Amino acid sequence: MLILAAVIISATGYIAYDSGYRAGRNYTQQFDSDLPKKWVSKKWGYEVTFPWSWDNLKRDDPSILSMGADIFCGNRRGASTAVFVYPFVSGDTLDKLAGEILAEYEKQVGPLTIIEQKVSTTGGFPLRTVIFSQGQFKHHYTFIQADKINLAVSSNCPGDEYDAAVKDFEEIINSIRFIR
Repeated sequence: MLILAAVIISATGYIAYDSGYRAGRNYTQQFDSDLPKKWVSKKWGYEVTFPWSWDNLKRDDPSILSMGADIFCGNRRGASTAVFVYPFVSGDTLDKLAGEILAEYEKQVGPLTIIEQKVSTTGGFPLRTVIFSQGQFKHHYTFIQADKINLAVSSNCPGDEYDAAVKDFEEIINSIRFIR
């Protein structure tokens, strides 16, 4: 189900949302008020910071949570990033996680064209980035394997916005820290 959610959010490329705080909600995770673009997930033990120019942040919206995303943020030009968390299961590898999610994506949405793949680290943990196009969108999927969780960071934008958005996508990935 969570893999399907990552596919749906990525395939649409854009989800309608607002950035208003909804009083009276009981949050199980914390949004750091000193840094309004920093998301701290106490439940999963990671934090991520979004660029200041990204003004549409969703942390408790039912449409996002029902898709399985832990956090979602976007900008006015149509670029967006959603973070999906998968508990680590013995035998998980980055190749397996990436393969399953991308296979489900193709099954649900149609063929994709892989443009580039790269392997690196963030916060001392391995990551794999797969850049691909599908339809009018360009996608920048990053898979991170930490001690007890796997993250799938799904960033995408209209293809003609990619050159402007890729720097933000990479800053988001580089901002991820594991806090447990």
